[in-house]
Amino acid sequence: MAKKIINGKMYNTDTTQVIGTWDNGYTRGDFYFEEQTLHKKKTGEYFVYAHGGAYSSFGDSYGGQGCAGEKFILMSVEQAQQWSEEYLDADEYIAIWGEPEE
Repeated sequence: MAKKIINGKMYNTDTTQVIGTWDNGYTRGDFYFEEQTLHKKKTGEYFVYAHGGAYSSFGDSYGGQGCAGEKFILMSVEQAQQWSEEYLDADEYIAIWGEPEE
């Protein structure tokens, strides 16, 4: 479970619909591991919860030492569709957004 308040609104991974998930193939304990999950709130808002190891795109620093980190990325519908195009396969995309034009 992860939750964060942004601009006075709650973003909670336990109370949202998971639209899709992507990871870079490294194991969870690896410093380079990263995972992103697209969520949809009951209000229709989209966000990505991303987290990863110390050397990932989401790594953090504490006391001069690298450590795991996390980030909430708010998205419009268009950005959520773009994320889906980039990180999900065609069948997953179609199941969520419908079949695009050829």
